[in-house]
Amino acid sequence: MKNMIKTALAIFTCASLLNIGCRKGEDLYTSPNNPAVVTPSLLLTALEVSTFNSYEGLLIKNTTIYMQQNVGVNEQSLQTNRYIINELDFDNSWGQLYQALYSAKQLQEDFGSENPYYSGITNILMAMNLGLLTDLWGDVPYSDALKGNATPNPMYDSQEQVLASIQTLLDDAISKLNQPEDANVLVPADDDLAFGGDVNAWVKVAWTLKARYLNRLSNKPAYDGAAILNCLANGIQSSSEDFVSVHGTASNE
Repeated sequence: MKNMIKTALAIFTCASLLNIGCRKGEDLYTSPNNPAVVTPSLLLTALEVSTFNSYEGLLIKNTTIYMQQNVGVNEQSLQTNRYIINELDFDNSWGQLYQALYSAKQLQEDFGSENPYYSGITNILMAMNLGLLTDLWGDVPYSDALKGNATPNPMYDSQEQVLASIQTLLDDAISKLNQPEDANVLVPADDDLAFGGDVNAWVKVAWTLKARYLNRLSNKPAYDGAAILNCLANGIQSSSEDFVSVHGTASNE
C-alpha cells in the first residue's frame, strides 16, 4: 500500500510541475524570430538589402574578374582568375535573385493594390533583379517562375521577352509613383533605405533603367535610339540622384 501511495504522489507531483511549467494558448506556438504577419516595411527593406547584395556581391566580383577588370590573386578569387568554375558556384546568387523576386511578388499581392508607392518601388527592384538575371544568364525563367510548387520546372523566357517584361514593370512603376500621396494607405519612409520614401527619386531611377534595358536591344530590329534619349532626359541627371547601396558605419560594413 505504501508503495502505491508513493507512486501516486510521484505521478501527481510530476503532473503538477508539468502543468505549472507549460504555457497555454497561441503564444506556445509563436516564434519571435518568425513573425506570423509581415508588413510592407519589412518586405521593402529586405528586398532592398537583397538587391544591394546582388549588385555588390559574388556575381559582380566574379564577372569583373572574367572581364579582366580586376585580378583574383588569392583563395577563391584566384580560382576565378584561373577560370576554375564549379557548376554549383552560382547557386546561392541565383537563389537570392529569385528569392528577391518572390518577396517582391508577395509585397505586391499583399499590399500593392492599396499602396501604389510601395508597389511602384517594388516594380523597380523587381526590374533590377530580373535585369541582373538576364544580363548574366540570357534566357531565364520569369513568367512561369513565381508560382511556387505549382510549376516545379518553369519554362525559360527568351532574353527579349525578359527585357520586354522589365519595360512593363518600369512603366507601371512610373505610373504608380506619379499618383498623389493620398492614394496610398501607407507610404514608405525610413524603410526605404535608398531614398527615404522620395518617390520622385525613384521615378528618375525607373526612367534611367528603361534607357539601360532599351539599349540592350542595340543590335536588334526593335532598337530605338530616340526612345533611349527620351528616357535619359527624364532620368537621373546628377550623381546626387544616383541609386547606391547603403552601408553602415561599422568597419566590417
